[in-house]
Amino acid sequence: VCIFAYGQTGSGKTHTMEGNEAMRGVNYRSLEMLFDIAHERRRVAKYEFKVSLLEIYNEQIKDLIETHDAKGEVKKLDIKNDPNGGTFVADLKSTNV
Repeated sequence: VCIFAYGQTGSGKTHTMEGNEAMRGVNYRSLEMLFDIAHERRRVAKYEFKVSLLEIYNEQIKDLIETHDAKGEVKKLDIKNDPNGGTFVADLKSTNV
């Protein structure tokens, strides 16, 4: 699943994705729904979920989970194409949830 927010600075993208305590955002509600489905189907399948979060601003890609590399420097990320025609961000951190 890919959730994508696009818009001008200050248009509410972060609020839409994250929400607040009173009204959870799209990210949290989507994960909750996926966890509910996995729980309902636990007898027939085992699911594992990984999450990556990135921001693209002024043509710079920022890893929102792991902002710095092993040397303590800000990670420089690039969009790559894989041999099967897919697209990915090299060295983007993903974490199990």
